[in-house]
Amino acid sequence: MGSTDDSPRAGATVTPVIISGPGADVVTVDVRGEVTTETASELARAFEAAVARPARTLRLDMSEVSHLSLEGAALLAEFAQRCQAEDRTLRVHGSAVVRHKLGVTGLDGLVLPLERRSPA
Repeated sequence: MGSTDDSPRAGATVTPVIISGPGADVVTVDVRGEVTTETASELARAFEAAVARPARTLRLDMSEVSHLSLEGAALLAEFAQRCQAEDRTLRVHGSAVVRHKLGVTGLDGLVLPLERRSPA
């Protein structure tokens, strides 16, 4: 059998990190690694922790994501819809893989691009 886009991958990981911005107006969720069927629940927990904060802007940095499963893309769509319903701004910065997956699934219009970070 051939492999599919969402097949389990050895060593697949997602490392969500929640960072509160100054004055708690901005919360950043920093996601790294592979967002697969197996790791999407970790991302869901990070999203829930982010929306539990009073921040009006949620930043999702997925610039170091090397794989985004369809489940992960669907989760991102749900998160974007929730932010819209709660009158929050969601900004996403994605790797080429993330941008491609969102483009082919038609989800690229759900989120605003995240401004690029300045090199340190």
